[in-house]
Amino acid sequence: MPGKTTVKRILEEEGIHPLPTKARKKPPVEWATFVRAHMETLIACDFFTKPVYTLRGKFHACVLVFIHLASRKAFCSPPTYTPDGDWVMQQARNAAFG
Repeated sequence: MPGKTTVKRILEEEGIHPLPTKARKKPPVEWATFVRAHMETLIACDFFTKPVYTLRGKFHACVLVFIHLASRKAFCSPPTYTPDGDWVMQQARNAAFG
């Protein structure tokens, strides 16, 4: 495995100069400006669980929530006890904001 100086030399030869680690660069666009510019297309998403007590014991219901930032329109998925990738994909399709 090449050492740090070898990697640095190769990057510099290719014109790729690593950013200094100690100095923080100001982002090219402020966060608030970015959000305002993309408000119509931004959707926030959150996943939470809620304990459900039944005669068969305690279960954790999982819910996925999407919020379209511009309209504040929210979509709350039906709860499930067994979330998986297919379930999440289906909830994203169901939440497609028009």
